[in-house]
Amino acid sequence: QAIYVLYKQSMVLDPLFYTTAYYTQGNLAWHQGMERNAVELLTKSAESRDWDWNPHWFLGFDYVHLLNDKAKAVEHLLSASYIEGAPLISGILAARIEQGEGQTQNSIAMLEKMYHQTDNETIKEKIKQRIQAHIGVYQIEQAISAFASQYNRYPYSLEELSASGILAEMPDHPYDDKYYYDPQTGHVDYGQKKH
Repeated sequence: QAIYVLYKQSMVLDPLFYTTAYYTQGNLAWHQGMERNAVELLTKSAESRDWDWNPHWFLGFDYVHLLNDKAKAVEHLLSASYIEGAPLISGILAARIEQGEGQTQNSIAMLEKMYHQTDNETIKEKIKQRIQAHIGVYQIEQAISAFASQYNRYPYSLEELSASGILAEMPDHPYDDKYYYDPQTGHVDYGQKKH
């Protein structure tokens, strides 16, 4: 609690002081029971330092990994990605979280916005591949939904889905990999989940 009070006083004295946000993330956020206090201070830092992507990046990390609030994580990672100098991964992670939560259309829209906001051709190509992967997932999700409506269950495999005629063939995979499917949940992914 004393560390929180110290960091909070520092934030009140100078909300533009980056070091307070840095130590809040590196220290306070990792103390059990202090995660929300860290978020409170980082939110103040993000509001005060509207030119700096770091506080939003920290908040995105904390919301997804410490508080399990993926919607807030996406909000802050996207906010970070819109600030000049932010790493490309900010927006990509936001889109990846959305896709993992079944919000594939949102993830595609995020990636398309990123694609149109950059002039860097190398970055555009990477984003284009992500968009293709998410579109592939979306097409499979739509076919699974149609299959479930018709047969009152998820297909046992993607092969069964193709054999049903609802999805004649699997969409191309931009990473020369395969799509992963969980027949228990109906969840589709373009990269294998690590457990």
